Amino acid sequence: MSTGSGRLSLPATLAGWALDTMAQEGTGIGAIHAWAFPASGGAPVFVGVATQGIARTDVAAAFGAARFTNSGYALTITNLDPGKYRLVVYARRSYAATFDTVSGVDIEVEGSSRRRITLDTPSDSETVTGAFTVSGWAVDLTAPSGPGIDVVHVWAFPSGGSAPVFLGAAQYGLERADVAASFGTNDALKSAFRLDVPAMAPGTYQVVAYARSVVSGKFDEVAGHRVIVSTSSTAGLSGARLAGHAARGGSAMNSRLTETPRYQQDRDYRRASRTTDEPRHFDAAPHENPTRLDSAHAGFDAELNPIDDELINTHGSER
Repeated sequence: MSTGSGRLSLPATLAGWALDTMAQEGTGIGAIHAWAFPASGGAPVFVGVATQGIARTDVAAAFGAARFTNSGYALTITNLDPGKYRLVVYARRSYAATFDTVSGVDIEVEGSSRRRITLDTPSDSETVTGAFTVSGWAVDLTAPSGPGIDVVHVWAFPSGGSAPVFLGAAQYGLERADVAASFGTNDALKSAFRLDVPAMAPGTYQVVAYARSVVSGKFDEVAGHRVIVSTSSTAGLSGARLAGHAARGGSAMNSRLTETPRYQQDRDYRRASRTTDEPRHFDAAPHENPTRLDSAHAGFDAELNPIDDELINTHGSER
């Protein structure tokens, strides 16, 4: 069984090849499932069912059999929380009752890739005069469907330490096609929020947006920017004590899709069936670019595990 390791951000693509040399026709593989086993010892996470039939002429050439041409597979990884995992792919041979062909790789998922909030406007350290707009987007794609957020509240924290000001509940559910494209799902399409804020008293504030997750029921996604309000007419916003939110100030974030907030969530997991049988020829590799398939021969991205030319020449060995 081949091994490797790497850091990646989601969504990412798991890709490789699998075959059974005893098969009389085709690749001899009936199904491919992927599971992720947290290094912390938590319950395994079912990653999904891979798409099979991807052309791998290099594998067919290595084994000298045209029937192995379509031995490639791919699966987009979208549902893992940040942390370290053993990513394991199980293949079931066409005439086998169990998933007895196994390969794995160690990975580390960066950031809170499925739960994010970003503040687009005002930009960090921006100076505003009069009324201004707070806008951005927030998702919790661990929800069964939709963007996973139902409310976004916006607060302003004066730099002098006086009482925070509740600016209001933002309009949520506006469309952001770029966010949907980034996550690769229309569940993230209606994820944008907007709040028009009347003129505030001059001073420096930390303007913070709190998004409430439908999964946790808490305002546990936070993004904030420092905003300087210059001399202008004010609309007399009253101060209010912050209750039920995260620590004052939140976490400063910019408008890049790669920024991630702190998070807290619970999730139910399903357990994978394990096997100790000797695997057939198999390989797996995660890739940070969802549109990129694996390298030639062994199928591992060079950054995760150097290509091992010996693998394709050692038919009976387990790597």
